[in-house]
Amino acid sequence: MKQIPSRALLAWLGCSAYVSVMGGKTPLDARGVLDKTEAVLKQIKTIEYRFVQRGHKDAADTPPKMEGRVVLAGPAKNMWVEKFRLDVKIRKPGELEAENLTAGSDGDTVYLVDEKQKKVHADMDPAVLGSRMFTILEAVISNFVNPDPFEYEKKAEAIELKEPVEIGDEPCHVLRFRLGGGTNEIVWFVAQRDMLPRRIDWVFQAPGGEAMGASTVLSEIRVNPTFSSDPFKLAVPAGFTKTDEFAP
Repeated sequence: MKQIPSRALLAWLGCSAYVSVMGGKTPLDARGVLDKTEAVLKQIKTIEYRFVQRGHKDAADTPPKMEGRVVLAGPAKNMWVEKFRLDVKIRKPGELEAENLTAGSDGDTVYLVDEKQKKVHADMDPAVLGSRMFTILEAVISNFVNPDPFEYEKKAEAIELKEPVEIGDEPCHVLRFRLGGGTNEIVWFVAQRDMLPRRIDWVFQAPGGEAMGASTVLSEIRVNPTFSSDPFKLAVPAGFTKTDEFAP
């Protein structure tokens, strides 16, 4: 009986395993899900989505802390996206009334529309967004248009594949990234159908040991859509004043 050299055998087994996984005959492991999701995200140039965000401990019927529509176009670097537009509603804890927030960047000019003051703050410096900058970063999921989509998450101390769950009507893989000595984590719920996220959770330990975070559910996702007009271009609403002063 002719023996297959050990290296050739290992290569054949590795190739067979790859074909089997990609063909769906073998369950994916954490690395397999991560790699397939990353491959899909790398094909995204522009993306539009709606989202609803709650605190990670909030019940499903709790009024969202933020919700709305976002459009992104890459590239992204250090969580900052070159082009974005968001139209969202924000609620302060314990309040039912929501505040409207519109902000964006066309790649050159960053802007924020202040409905109460009837002002549009616009400048090349992202700091023009003022205190709203971090709120905006929570809504802008830069992974979608980052050339290295999981640049931050891949630094995790552990990446785990949990039991699948359904988000809406979508069966999802659940990828858990454990960071910060295991006290912080990011969890991606990736639809098995198209390998796009339908929910992302962030949990971290605040000073004093209290767990804090947010859960963002995504819907109406459109990849590389076409628009009849530039979705990122600033249009100053009638009756508003444009200024280069930074927003408070």
